[in-house]
Amino acid sequence: MTFSSENVLTDLVLEALAEGPCTGFKIATVLETEFGTSLKGREGALYAELIRLERGGFVQATWEERGPGDRRRTYRLPVLVDLNALTAPVPEREPPVPTAPEPVDERPDDHEPELPEIAE
Repeated sequence: MTFSSENVLTDLVLEALAEGPCTGFKIATVLETEFGTSLKGREGALYAELIRLERGGFVQATWEERGPGDRRRTYRLPVLVDLNALTAPVPEREPPVPTAPEPVDERPDDHEPELPEIAE
């Protein structure tokens, strides 16, 4: 596996979270079983990295109640926007329904209305 940054722990954590939401303990287990990286004695580095990633918006964290007095922090990658949806063509709108034109008064403003002639 190749890593994109100098901080290998960041890459490993993000790779573990790509599989789905995890607790810190599960992330540590995945790092050891799948990537061969043991954090024994350095678990604090994992949690410091998770806090840094959360503050940067790269990870979301929530507390989950599992029972009375038993809650765990679960970490997940944020939902990403589908870039294909953003660049897809916008469907054309239906043309507006034509309406009757407003009547136009073609008389000049200073024109007095014509009065009918009265026969004498």
